Amino acid sequence: MHHEIGKAHYFRGQEDVNASSFWRKAKDSYKEALKTLKPPEFEELHLEVLQDLIRVLRELHDIELNSRDIEEARELNRQGADLLRKMLAAPQRTEYQKQKLALKSAVFDQLTVDFALQSGDILGAFTLAERGKNTCLRWLLERKQDLGDLGNGERDGCATGDLRQLDIVADSNTAAIYWHLSPSTLTTFVILPGVAVPIVVERQIVPNQNEQRSPSLLQFLAWEKWLSNWNEQYQAYGNPKADRPLAKISLTPPQPSPYQGEGAISPLYQGGTKGGNSDVGKANKQDYPWRTQMEGNLAELKTILNIDAIAQYLENHQIEHLILIPHRDLHRLPLHYFFDNFTCTYLPSIQYHVSQSQRQTTEEGKSQLLLVENPDSTPEINGKAKQLVGLPFAEVEAAIIRKVWIDWKTREIEVLDDKLTQKLLLPPASCLLPSINNIENQAVTKEQVQQSLSQPHQVFHFTGHGAYNSTNPTQSCLFLSGKDRLTLVDIINLDLSSYQLICLAACETAVTGNQTITDEYVGLVSAFLRAGATHVISTLWTVESAASALLMVEFYQQLETGQPPAAALKAAQTWLKTATRDQLIAWLELKIAKLSDKPALSRLLKSQQRLIRINENEIPFSHPYYWAAYTISGLT
Repeated sequence: MHHEIGKAHYFRGQEDVNASSFWRKAKDSYKEALKTLKPPEFEELHLEVLQDLIRVLRELHDIELNSRDIEEARELNRQGADLLRKMLAAPQRTEYQKQKLALKSAVFDQLTVDFALQSGDILGAFTLAERGKNTCLRWLLERKQDLGDLGNGERDGCATGDLRQLDIVADSNTAAIYWHLSPSTLTTFVILPGVAVPIVVERQIVPNQNEQRSPSLLQFLAWEKWLSNWNEQYQAYGNPKADRPLAKISLTPPQPSPYQGEGAISPLYQGGTKGGNSDVGKANKQDYPWRTQMEGNLAELKTILNIDAIAQYLENHQIEHLILIPHRDLHRLPLHYFFDNFTCTYLPSIQYHVSQSQRQTTEEGKSQLLLVENPDSTPEINGKAKQLVGLPFAEVEAAIIRKVWIDWKTREIEVLDDKLTQKLLLPPASCLLPSINNIENQAVTKEQVQQSLSQPHQVFHFTGHGAYNSTNPTQSCLFLSGKDRLTLVDIINLDLSSYQLICLAACETAVTGNQTITDEYVGLVSAFLRAGATHVISTLWTVESAASALLMVEFYQQLETGQPPAAALKAAQTWLKTATRDQLIAWLELKIAKLSDKPALSRLLKSQQRLIRINENEIPFSHPYYWAAYTISGLT
């Protein structure tokens, strides 16, 4: 009871400019709760109260500058980390129980970052943030962790930092932006080439004269409010009520199934049939707040994250490429949207960059494409078989990509052939003719996909749906034929070191459900990178099938010109968002010619031409909905 009373006081204080009186009451209530909720009988509840007490002590210190509050908070954080370590070492706990406990208690590591920042140790805070992130990722991916890593931030000397981590921007034209979220603070680190210590971006929010709450808390509260609104609008967009007018649709998200979110479970079950038009009703969905207010919402997020201040730090360096390393719910958002003048790639953590840089990429499969096309999926959700909405342009996308691939790789081999023949060093490269391993529809079984992925290829292109399991991320999956699934666990057990590119552009593989992520995000992208792939393209939300196909075909054409994957995606996005009606119609005419041997697909492209011709917008795909969803993760 005392714990709940304390939380009521704390959250009331968050809403009031005169917060200190409420927070002092919260502190007293939390301390009363600790008198009853003692270990070992109430270990987990004890940890929860400690986290809340530490948070309120930090906030009180920011107002009253009482050093005793911050020292008490530090000591309680150490006590909590010690207790957590003992609990995780208990032999009676299963690995699954340990995973849940460790992730639930990730707050202790997050708070340690805040303590380091308060003491002025920026490099130490940055190193602690990276350590905590990787601890969570290992728990999420493997359900195990070296217990010595937990809570040792201030005692084992890691605050001196591992300067190798800053090698991520060893290239003079590359910078990295690294976000960290704790229970009440959003911190942004900017890592610049030639700068030994990361820069901490200041908060843009300036409190009014009577405001007691700190700028960091006000920024965090603005972020939480923004995220709640984004979640509500997206859930309403993904679960439209056909019998309600748009103006009366509730924005309160429904209770999610474990698979609601990353895999487009709600957006994909729209009453469509496999192979049918998945874009039925899309005109109506364009009127939903999540679509109509997207640009305004992203502008608000830009202010909250103080992107303008970040841009100022980048101006003094000739930066061309940005590495974006989000934290928690920030993984779900198109952060690259704010950095239009840069080529952006994402990473789960800096450690992924270090690991990939040290990994030897095999030279096998350099002319091989694994194309898994439009599986006939009927996954079972909540005990019922569900029919996934068809992707009408997936077949068009796959057909054109096949032709682009053969033309591209054949030219590469012809050039190599000439060079080798002239030097008389090796047999003709034509013995390595490009090939495509194509699996489609009902043939996309788990056994077949696993067997094919285990063979060396350069690219894996998947035109089906995926799902993020918010309850158990290791069961996040790609939906295959029937009820088959390729799970995150299946993926990380593969050797994908020959794969330079994994393309999951048709599935909503980078988004999560409406729950707030308190530890760290791990999804299919992390799994493919962990398995050795160099780059992974995924989407933050489901894009209409036609627009998705246009962007993907243009992406492969950009690759064909010699662009590296990140630059090719950037170029394809720029093309889609700036192409006029006439330019798109001409572009489609060329693709229709390529598919002259496939009349059904040609007719589909001609129908898209007609739709573009009557589109009221001179630039039909300028809205960020169509292009900002696409992200690329991996090495620069």
